[in-house]
Amino acid sequence: FFYWQSHSTAQDLVLLHGVEPQLHWHKFVSLILNLADQLNVHRIYTLGGLYDRVPHTKEPRISGVVNQRHLTRTLEEHQIEPIVYQGPSSLHGLLLTDCADRGIQAISLWGHAPFYVRVETNPMVCYSLVKKLAELLGIDLDLEELEKAGEYLRDMLDQFLAQSKDLRAYVHKLEQEYELEGTALREPPEGADRIIKEVEDFLREQRRKGETPP
Repeated sequence: FFYWQSHSTAQDLVLLHGVEPQLHWHKFVSLILNLADQLNVHRIYTLGGLYDRVPHTKEPRISGVVNQRHLTRTLEEHQIEPIVYQGPSSLHGLLLTDCADRGIQAISLWGHAPFYVRVETNPMVCYSLVKKLAELLGIDLDLEELEKAGEYLRDMLDQFLAQSKDLRAYVHKLEQEYELEGTALREPPEGADRIIKEVEDFLREQRRKGETPP
């Protein structure tokens, strides 16, 4: 846990960073919310990422899910799209449900990463996600380093885009879908595994050559 005390507003922050447990989710969430009750926390944000059929050439999509209906307006005010998700339960979902039971507001934010960019950390998505969170919190954050890392990754991908006819075709299709579709999660297109491997091989080769982020 970390904390940040505001000198300009009445809102302070408590930050939790850790590894999601594979078991005992209910106990884990209960411990978090017990502390939240002790600290009089009135709203909890969670951050996550997911792979989607989105291009790296567009602004990363940020979607959100809330545990109280009136918070939907908050999403709309900050151009955060309501997420449409059907799949297995998650720790995020359990946390939002238990927050509602305790009368705590909760918003889960999700950054949509291109399915073909399988990197451990995607700074393009992280930058957009943290920037949106800062807007919601009404605070100023120095995101220059994260922004530069995202620009570096985008430049590397653009280099490969110029070399790969197949990737250009995929990205062009994704750009068209990006303009037309909502945030419903879609499966990667046919041949995605090959595209993913080609991008991974290219980025690995750049690292081998010493092309490291600034």
